[in-house]
Amino acid sequence: MSTKDKWILPLAILVGLVLQGFVLGWSLGPSTDGVGAVVTGPNIENYIPAIQQNRGYKSALPIETTGAAEFASTTVETGLSIGNLGTQLSRVNAGTCTIRTTNGQLTFTASTTQQVSCQGGSGTQSTALTLLPAYAAGDAVFVQPPTTTPITGLSGGLDVLGARASNTAGYITLTIFNGTGASFTWGADASSSWSWLFMRP
Repeated sequence: MSTKDKWILPLAILVGLVLQGFVLGWSLGPSTDGVGAVVTGPNIENYIPAIQQNRGYKSALPIETTGAAEFASTTVETGLSIGNLGTQLSRVNAGTCTIRTTNGQLTFTASTTQQVSCQGGSGTQSTALTLLPAYAAGDAVFVQPPTTTPITGLSGGLDVLGARASNTAGYITLTIFNGTGASFTWGADASSSWSWLFMRP
C-alpha cells in the first residue's frame, strides 16, 4: 500500500467529522469556558422541529445546568425561588412613587410620626401605581426615600417605620418618623421619587 493510500481513510474520517460538526451547528472558532462564554453557531430550534412549531420550549420537567445560564428576557408565570432553600415568589414589582399626606398636613413636628400614601403621578396630580396590586395576606412591600430628601436637623432624617400595600390597588401606606430634630415640611424634593419594591409569595 502506498503512502498516499494510507492517508485516504484517515483524511476521509476527518472530513466526515468536520462536516458533521457544521451540520450539528458546532463552532470551530475560538470560545471561552465558564461565565461569559462565547456561544456561536445556529440556534438549537433550527434542529428541533417541536420548538419551532410551538415557538418556544415548554417542559413539565426541571431544567438543570452545571454552567452559567443567561436569559435575555424571562417571565416566570407560576413561582420563582433562588437557591435550594429560597422562598418561592409569584410576583415582584418595583418602581417610584410620590408621597401624599393623608390629611393634607404637610408639616409635622420633630420626634412624631405621620401616616402618608405612596402614590403615582407628580405635582398635585394623584394616580394609582399601575404595577401594584391590592394587598393580600403574605405580601411584602419595601419603601426608601430618595437621596434628595433634605435633612433639617442634626439628629437624623425621615425613618420609614412601616409600609404595606393598600387594600386598594395602586397605593402604599407608610408610617414616617420625623427624626430630623426639627419640624419637617414635605416639599417637592422630599416627596418625589421614593423607591418601592413589592413581593408576593
